[in-house]
Amino acid sequence: MNPIVNGIAQDYQGKVDVRRLNVIGDGKAAFEYFRMLGHPSYVLLKSDGTRAWSDVGLQTREQLAARLDAVLKPR
Repeated sequence: MNPIVNGIAQDYQGKVDVRRLNVIGDGKAAFEYFRMLGHPSYVLLKSDGTRAWSDVGLQTREQLAARLDAVLKPR
């Protein structure tokens, strides 16, 4: 998943803050707070901190980009 996430981070630089957390260590609190049930897990938060989308399991770069584009699309 690292190459996919790295590509997303590069493609959306300045639009999205991409963070990678490990459930064993620095990410444990986030995994508990967002009730993530597996790996890899994704949580997309709006600027106000509310959840816009979340999912668990392998995702393609295209799938992640489509989710980001849907959330970032101006209304």
